[in-house]
Amino acid sequence: MDGTEAPPDAGIPADKADLVMHAALMNGDELLMASDSYDDGFSPPTGIFVHYSTTDLDRAKAIFADLSEGGEIQMPGQEEFWTPFFGVVTDRLGTPWQISVEAPAQET
Repeated sequence: MDGTEAPPDAGIPADKADLVMHAALMNGDELLMASDSYDDGFSPPTGIFVHYSTTDLDRAKAIFADLSEGGEIQMPGQEEFWTPFFGVVTDRLGTPWQISVEAPAQET
């Protein structure tokens, strides 16, 4: 939901109406929520990465490419000893991401 979906009396400034009020990511019965900051003093996060992992290589590559648009790649997506794909990118809003593919379980 963005600010354009808020009622007129919600007090959302017109220049902030396109910001995300809340986004919900469901994983089974678990919920992760996020929102844009309406505070002009907000700065991009430091000292953390948001890590996204999937079992689908094509999905990981597509997400990495999408996050790279207007952003900055720190480490191109590539195969590593623990995974078929791992890459690091800071998106256009300054959020640092690690994108990976879960490797198939190894038989012991």
